[in-house]
Amino acid sequence: MKKVLLAGLAAAAFVATPAAAQMGGLDGDMTRAQVEQFAKMGAGRLDSNSDGTITRNEVDSMVKMIAEMGAPAAAGDRLKAMFARFAVEDKVNVEQMVKMQLDAFDKSDADGTGVLTAAERKAAAAAADAEAKSAR
Repeated sequence: MKKVLLAGLAAAAFVATPAAAQMGGLDGDMTRAQVEQFAKMGAGRLDSNSDGTITRNEVDSMVKMIAEMGAPAAAGDRLKAMFARFAVEDKVNVEQMVKMQLDAFDKSDADGTGVLTAAERKAAAAAADAEAKSAR
């Protein structure tokens, strides 16, 4: 059960920011295919009623859940910043969210190899944290 909850936490936190930024807590390189898989999984967890859209209520519920699980406040801030930035009519389309994550991966892949290194993730994480703080 704990592994399932931790996987859900990781997925939720992952989709909240550019994909590369959230991978900073994981060891090893990440490929674009892995990022796509995580983005789809995370978006599915946020879309609690499986209607293809993520609403403010779904984001608020996830922020509360991950805070109760001990996630840093920055994870919730990233979710809220993502929602504020990409919501249209107070909703985020799941397919668009996955595309956003892949676009963020491409932007963060500084050397264009299709693999994010620890240094690229660290730089992307710093940028995402600064963006989340400015959105407060």
